[in-house]
Amino acid sequence: MSAATELAKASSLSLGLGVTVLQNGLASQGIDGIGHYTEALLSQLRARPELDLHLFQHQRQLTCSYAGQPVTPLGHYPHRVAPAAYLGVNFPEAALRQQGVQLFHAPDHIIPRFRHTPVVATVMDAIPLSHPEWTRQHFTQVKNSLWRRMVRTAAHVITISQFSKAEIVHYFGVRPENITVTYLGADLPTPLEQRESTQALLQKYHLDKPYFLILGTLQPRKNIARCIQAYLSLPAHLRDGVDLVIAGKSGWPDQDTHTALNKGLSSGQVKYLGYVSANDKQMLLQHAFCLLFMSLSEGFGLPVLEAFA
Repeated sequence: MSAATELAKASSLSLGLGVTVLQNGLASQGIDGIGHYTEALLSQLRARPELDLHLFQHQRQLTCSYAGQPVTPLGHYPHRVAPAAYLGVNFPEAALRQQGVQLFHAPDHIIPRFRHTPVVATVMDAIPLSHPEWTRQHFTQVKNSLWRRMVRTAAHVITISQFSKAEIVHYFGVRPENITVTYLGADLPTPLEQRESTQALLQKYHLDKPYFLILGTLQPRKNIARCIQAYLSLPAHLRDGVDLVIAGKSGWPDQDTHTALNKGLSSGQVKYLGYVSANDKQMLLQHAFCLLFMSLSEGFGLPVLEAFA
């Protein structure tokens, strides 16, 4: 081993990264905000030679690899989350110690507590605490209480905006000096004139006229029902010139959103594409007459930045 290699190894950091939400998304309808964040973070971390990166997930039934890299199951964390949060019980870290992990990054709501390994947690926003009416209503108070306690066990918190930082300080009781803001970014898209599949994409989604575009998971805080209602209230001669296109997976059964969506679909001028790939999303943005982003609350609002790009 050369002196340079020995020096690099000595100065490297063995980092554990939680990829449960990313793996869940890949195994189901597709990845959304936290999944995209984890995937982008992972691609950057893998390019850093000074990092010895190890991937972990909390559900054994998920695929135990990502892009050719092994993913180690840590066990079914939900069975331990209550005692860990309420009683201060530490999560078993034999798998971490076996791989020499010195720091663990939890980029989602699943924030384990270890005895010997510090944890950095990414918390996108405090919306489940600030607006519990916009979240799934099953055991809301219990889940929010557990989440608050888990976040407080983290050695440091990363968030995505100054607004989210203020919300985390207020709703979680985390000290400001223990929170770092790292703003999100958008990849520069391939220039439209260089795409050979543009016409194929328009045909794929049956887009034959200009369109307003909504990007986001179907859930109450995205305010999609009101967007549809506003669009349908336009005079007929205006609607005839511009369709309304909605792209995003269904979050959970939200009666108002689905009622408005069904009404829009029956008009023939509202089109729901479901989940679309990152490549299709870029092309849809490039072709759109404009992006509609009327969310009631966001930690950052990445689609706006993507639309600017």
